Amino acid sequence: MDDVDVENAYAMMKQEILAKAVVNESLMDGTTAPVKRIIDNAQLVFAVWPDEGSPDGIGTLIVKGERRVRAIAASGKPAPTGVAAIPPITAKLTVDAILCDCHERAVALHLVLGEAPVGPRPKWYKLPRQRKLLRRKPNRCT
Repeated sequence: MDDVDVENAYAMMKQEILAKAVVNESLMDGTTAPVKRIIDNAQLVFAVWPDEGSPDGIGTLIVKGERRVRAIAASGKPAPTGVAAIPPITAKLTVDAILCDCHERAVALHLVLGEAPVGPRPKWYKLPRQRKLLRRKPNRCT
């Protein structure tokens, strides 16, 4: 697969993820319950937000399933530490997405309701601040 094919596949994937997030927006009721259900019912979950810095205007972050994605990427090679416990992935992953207002809220979603980050915690990781970000009103990410 050449670079153009990879770029087109990535662009199509982002559009599909955005479409799922838009559909899921109708499930939101102001609580975290629908978000938790979405995360619990899929193997791979993305946060999606408007991103002016991205060429297509769409930002994405894996909220759940990073280990699975890493295992898929490493298939055919010895599994890195921490990935060996994942069973071989032979079936298509169930994918879903959640719409966020901004990158910061996507990170908060990942850290508070998603899977634990792979590897050491980043220096900026501060859980109380992330929980506060999730409680903010929409469009108040900065």
